[in-house]
Order: sequence, then structure tokens, then C-alpha cells
Amino acid sequence: MRARLENITDEDLARLIAADRPEKACEELFGRYNKKIYMWCFSYTHDAEEALDCAQEILMRVFAKIDSFSFRSSLSTWIYRITRNYCLGEIASNRRKWYNRMLVLDELTDFVQGGDEPGKRLEISDDIEWFVEKAEGVISDDEMEAFILHYYEGMRIREISSIMRRENLTGARTLIQNARRKFRKLISKG
Repeated sequence: MRARLENITDEDLARLIAADRPEKACEELFGRYNKKIYMWCFSYTHDAEEALDCAQEILMRVFAKIDSFSFRSSLSTWIYRITRNYCLGEIASNRRKWYNRMLVLDELTDFVQGGDEPGKRLEISDDIEWFVEKAEGVISDDEMEAFILHYYEGMRIREISSIMRRENLTGARTLIQNARRKFRKLISKG
């Protein structure tokens, strides 16, 4: 059965689990997503232990809610939405602690200087707290989220539009461009 499970799509695996929750199918889904969910959580928490705690809670939610998966999007997108919503909820409840770590500036390589060279890094990564404080109130939550998904997570505009439930690609693209412009302005003010 294991060999057959490895060859089925995520969506078919979700159907199988929703139908009768066979142990092997649950193990397969766990194997496919446990690291991915952990990395998504880590991108929000920037703390290994917190990311692990969040990932465990999210995996329990995924299995508990698998019956509600509607197949309107990919299973990966659905699981990411659960992860995102959970992490944003945790951020809201622990806003100050998490917000200061939400964006690792030295991982963003091309938005300030406009180049795509991996060697170009922001010079201000030592002063992240100052930068995040300056961004608060200037960059909206939607702009920050779209920006992080695009530049930090490496997602395409189409994926971001789906995750953020934007009707067209222009909405997500505009959020990213606005955030990029505002970040540049903040950095130039020093």
C-alpha cells in the first residue's frame, strides 16, 4: 500500500484520509508536509522551538479539518492557509515579540537596490528592530504579507493572489510594489 500512496496526488490522498483515515495515508500526508509546514512556521517565528510547536498544532488541525477541504485549490494552498492563519493569530496574540522577528532583512536580496544578484544584501540587518518599528504604521499588514510571501518565501504573484484571496493578479502585484516602494523610502531616510 505504501508504494501506491507515494504515487497518488495530494488531493487523492486527502480524499482517502477524509473517507476512512487509514494510518498509512495519514503517515504519507505527514511525510509530505511536516517539513514544509515547519519551514512556513519558521518563516513567521524565526525560532526553531516556536516553529515546531506551531507546526505540531497545525498538523493536528489539518487532520481534524481534512473533511472540510473543498478541492477548490490545491491541498498545498489549503494547508498553507491554515498555517498562515494560525501563525498570524499567534503573531496577533504575541504581536511585539513576534513582529520584531517577522522579517529577516538580510535574506531579502534585491528589493532595495533593484538587482537580482544574490550577493546584494541589506546593510542594516543588525538594526532590524529599528527598521520594523519604522515600518509599523507605514506598511500595511497586507503589503507586508504579500512582500514576505514574494521576496522571502519566493512565491509567484499567482500563488500570492490565491493565498490572499485577491480577485486578480494586479491586487497582489500592487501590494508588493507598494511595500517595496515604502521599504526603499524608509531605508533612504536611514
